[in-house]
Amino acid sequence: MGEPVRMNPGTRSTPGDPPGTSQAGTVNEERNTTMSETVIRAEDGAAFMINVFDVDPENQKELAEVMSEGAEKYIRHRPGCLSVNLLTSNNGKRLLYIAQWRSKADIKAALGDPDIQRVRERAAELANPDAHAYTVYALHHPES
Repeated sequence: MGEPVRMNPGTRSTPGDPPGTSQAGTVNEERNTTMSETVIRAEDGAAFMINVFDVDPENQKELAEVMSEGAEKYIRHRPGCLSVNLLTSNNGKRLLYIAQWRSKADIKAALGDPDIQRVRERAAELANPDAHAYTVYALHHPES
């Protein structure tokens, strides 16, 4: 189904950046991690846990830190985890948490982990989560 979509977690746009620009490496430099990419393919059967958090702007940074720490300590080491991406809205009112897994069974197993449950409980204290499992329906790319 064509080329995979690649999301580079080492770049981020900040408020005031012109559209289409980003600061390469900012997130990874702060956390001293290796640059990597998330690949989305329609035909590989991957499952996604996408959680949209509605958050008060004054809590967005703490929520992002809680979720990022949880991803680093507990999620990325779980069997079947392919990637975790965190996106914060520029207005401070939302956080989007996208975890890509090999299968729905891997998601279910991870959700049973007491450490992951504690992270989810802390996140729910800071914001209103709305989590659902997804599969890829279609991918579209601009013509080259």
